[in-house]
Amino acid sequence: MTLLDAPDQPALDALGARRYTDSPRAAVVLTDDPLVSLQLARVGLRGWACLGRDVDAAELDLAVRAADGGLVLLGLAIASNTLNPPAAAAGAAEPLTPRELQVLQLVAQGMPNKGIARALTISENTAKFHVASLSGKLGASSRTEAVTIAARRGLIIL
Repeated sequence: MTLLDAPDQPALDALGARRYTDSPRAAVVLTDDPLVSLQLARVGLRGWACLGRDVDAAELDLAVRAADGGLVLLGLAIASNTLNPPAAAAGAAEPLTPRELQVLQLVAQGMPNKGIARALTISENTAKFHVASLSGKLGASSRTEAVTIAARRGLIIL
């Protein structure tokens, strides 16, 4: 397990250069640069986490355990800045709004529209609208498919 705090480019290059074919390593990176997560995705690690530098002890512990378990974990700020580029840069898909990311996280927890509405203090119709909007943007035909697609893209915070 490697832990890097605000790594520079040579440190990120070294992380990729020391990749082992028989047992890929895991890494946790603390940074305020959302583009670092794109570099980590290309390194070939077993698991990794990318969080803001203002992370607390519980979040850091979760990140270490997730990366060690072969998962990818992104802090919400990193995820929204990295995985939701402007539509023109993305080439096709419209990015999810911060509110849609919140709704998506609640959908992933199994909440119905009524529960989402209560949790976010919005109307049930507004919650339903957000679910429909994020499903459309993800190209999903159901809530389950939306969660599956989002998990594959790393949009859901574990």
